[in-house]
Amino acid sequence: MNKADLITWLAVLPADSPDLARVEAIRRGTDAERGSPLLSLAELTPAVGFKHYASLSRLGVKAVAEPFGGRPRYRLERVLTYLASPECERVRAKLRKDRKERDQARKVRAR
Repeated sequence: MNKADLITWLAVLPADSPDLARVEAIRRGTDAERGSPLLSLAELTPAVGFKHYASLSRLGVKAVAEPFGGRPRYRLERVLTYLASPECERVRAKLRKDRKERDQARKVRAR
């Protein structure tokens, strides 16, 4: 199907057609089934209450990313589920442990 055929097909769809709603959802960058927009990491960061996207990156949210246009995009619900998961809690514990060890090493060097 070429562009002209696609435009013709869209033009004859009734306004209440579910196909038209799906096309509109794709155009807006949302999933018609879930109704959740795909967000970049920068857009997602304030939505989940973090100040900087690097924090989310360190927590490994890329595990729930979806490829979209060659770049990872995130659904808010999936990220919130991941942040509450035991897997993310293990990552947080490891980050805390590494930070404590790093702080202790700095204190020893400072003496």
